[in-house]
Amino acid sequence: MKLRLSNKRTTALTRVEVLVITVTLVVLALVAWASLPWLREAAKRQNCFSRLRAEGFAIWLWAGDHNDKFPMEISTNDGGAREWMSGGNAFRCFQVMSNELNTPRILICPADNRQAATNFQGDFNEQRLSYFVGLDAQRKTNTSMFLFGDRNLTNNLGTKDGVLELTAKQSTGWTREMHNNRGNICLVDGSVQKLDAAQLRPALQATGVATNRLVMP
Repeated sequence: MKLRLSNKRTTALTRVEVLVITVTLVVLALVAWASLPWLREAAKRQNCFSRLRAEGFAIWLWAGDHNDKFPMEISTNDGGAREWMSGGNAFRCFQVMSNELNTPRILICPADNRQAATNFQGDFNEQRLSYFVGLDAQRKTNTSMFLFGDRNLTNNLGTKDGVLELTAKQSTGWTREMHNNRGNICLVDGSVQKLDAAQLRPALQATGVATNRLVMP
């Protein structure tokens, strides 16, 4: 019987190496599991960001066909939403833009527990909407004014006739609802900002108006 000689070293893992690899995989799995809620929240907020940008683009398209004016600037007699908006009813602004928006699904933030409407007529109302509307926003004036944004914005005083009034001097922040003390805001120029509570005051100051009136859904 001939003996087979070989200079090759065995590649089998030792018990210690197997244990190290196993522990490493377990740790990585735990880290990934712990990160899932944060990753899910980040994905929802980014999706909300994209929806607000689409809404900003839609209202600019609508204004292009209406003498560069937004729905809240034009009377309901002329196809706008001005009379409706002054008494609340944020959803009316989006309703008159239904052709530009195409679907009411983009009017619900992915982090909101509200359900999207199936169409812009039959079941579309304030409870099928996640975003406020800037009552005084105008295309031809300060483009840094608040146009749309997450409805979890608050001044700790509440709304009056469906309108929330914000100033740079008062306490303003986000509730934990939807984005966990954060939120997204679309400005008149169509840009969208991701803001925490500390960033709200500078953003309000940049609007250039003493009071921002927001129609809340």
